[in-house]
Formats: sequence, C-alpha cells, structure tokens
Amino acid sequence: MKKMIIAWILIAILLFGTIYFIGIRVNKEYKDYRDYEADLIESATVFLNINERKINAGEKKKITVAELLKSGALSTNKINDDECDGYVTVKNNGVNYDYKAYIKCKKYTSVDYK
Repeated sequence: MKKMIIAWILIAILLFGTIYFIGIRVNKEYKDYRDYEADLIESATVFLNINERKINAGEKKKITVAELLKSGALSTNKINDDECDGYVTVKNNGVNYDYKAYIKCKKYTSVDYK
C-alpha cells in the first residue's frame, strides 16, 4: 500500500512538472507576439495623437496595421520573419480610451481575432 501511494505521488509530481515546463516553453515561444500586440497599442495611441482623432464617449474605432504602417506610427508588421496582419480597437468609455490589439500571423493568432 505504501509503495502504491509513493508511486502515485511520484506520478503526480512528474505530471505537474511536465505541465509546468510546457507552460513556460509556450509562454516564451509567444512572447514576441504578445510584445508586438503591446507595440500596436502604443502605435495606435501615437496614431490618434498625430492625426488628432477624437473618439466620442461610447464609440468604438478600429485602426488597422496598414493604417499604422502608412502613418509611420508603426515601423513593421513582421515578427521574426513572420508577417502579421491585425488591428487595434479603441473604445472611449467616457473617462479614457480602452485599447485592445489583435494580430494574425502564420504561427500565432490573438484570441478573439476576427
């Protein structure tokens, strides 16, 4: 009985260790893409300021990667030779703007990308 309990404990430790290792590896693999999403949000902020665009309370706008590139607010749409398309949604919630970035690349697609 003791041997069986020890075996189950070792199996559980091995299973959780494997899941933890896989999670860390996946997290590192997609870090550049998440950083690019953050860059898109910064670029959208610059884009709105440069073009002096205002968004009314409750209104939602979509700014594409193409618009950001054309305006110069964004310098590239590539991540490690993976070309990406995407957009940023900007919503005025009455107090400030809420930004959400979405990208679609060969190796990665943001959750809720449409």
